[in-house]
Amino acid sequence: VSVMILMVIPTAFVPPEEIRRLRTHTRYRRRLVQMRTAQKERCEKLLEDAHLKLSSVISDIHGVSGRDMLRAIAAGERNPRVLAEMARGVMRGKIRRLEEALDCSFLTGEHVFFNDGWVEYAQRQNFLMEATLGVTMHFDSAETRFAFRTRALDYLWVGLPVVTTEGDWFAELVESEGLGLTVPPEDPDALADALDRLLSDPAMMKACRERAAAVRPSLRWSVVLEPLAAFCRQPQRAPDLLAPPTPLEPPTPFEPTGPPEPVEQPEPPAPAVNSGLSLIELARHHYRQGGLVQVVRRAASKAERLARQVAVGKERAG
Repeated sequence: VSVMILMVIPTAFVPPEEIRRLRTHTRYRRRLVQMRTAQKERCEKLLEDAHLKLSSVISDIHGVSGRDMLRAIAAGERNPRVLAEMARGVMRGKIRRLEEALDCSFLTGEHVFFNDGWVEYAQRQNFLMEATLGVTMHFDSAETRFAFRTRALDYLWVGLPVVTTEGDWFAELVESEGLGLTVPPEDPDALADALDRLLSDPAMMKACRERAAAVRPSLRWSVVLEPLAAFCRQPQRAPDLLAPPTPLEPPTPFEPTGPPEPVEQPEPPAPAVNSGLSLIELARHHYRQGGLVQVVRRAASKAERLARQVAVGKERAG
């Protein structure tokens, strides 16, 4: 401010491009740091609401050990001893205090954790066994109609009621077998109603789980592949290929009514002077297309055309 008052730098001073670029990056970095700090404070507030006093033991809950514990809690781990064993380095000396601070018994249904990435295939059953119901949403497209949602079969594997969009075989199975509810694609209100209906009706949830247990054996590989295995054991041609071919009607004999009229013969085309390809390139092209057989056939055809052209030229010259 003193510099501005002394008029050493004018009020309309525009710094050089390098300074302006540095100023832009500095301001943007400051906003990112503020956003990161707000998210960290929000995470700590969520832990305090769940009575997890992790910050009383760990000075920085977003360090290596703290992040591992937070990821495990978000993934569904609730055992304080398992969580405390994730401590590293000097934190290993505080395992007893960590077990006391990581009491997850106060976590309620109001605490929602979102998984940012894919669940490993070998760990999927751990998530599904802790779930209340399975949800699979898709757009209305040709891919939805002709594809098969194999991952959704895991819902039936663990006996989960299902909420899914309409438009494919799996949705028809859910409707016909009473495995859950189906909703129109891209209809959030219908989805919310279906979730509320299932979650608030324990009898319906129980009926869906019982139907899933009854349908599950029919979807095993040994069952669904049996028609294909039976065909491979005794293959046979399709019925439409076994039908005898339709006989063709004999052609009507041609009976001439008079002497044939002379037909004017068209003049043979003049030989190409330059076709754009040399003989070697042309032979290489035919070899790539059909091998040596095509090269020989094309060469013989070309030789016959040249012979006819030579004969016609001699007749005209005579």
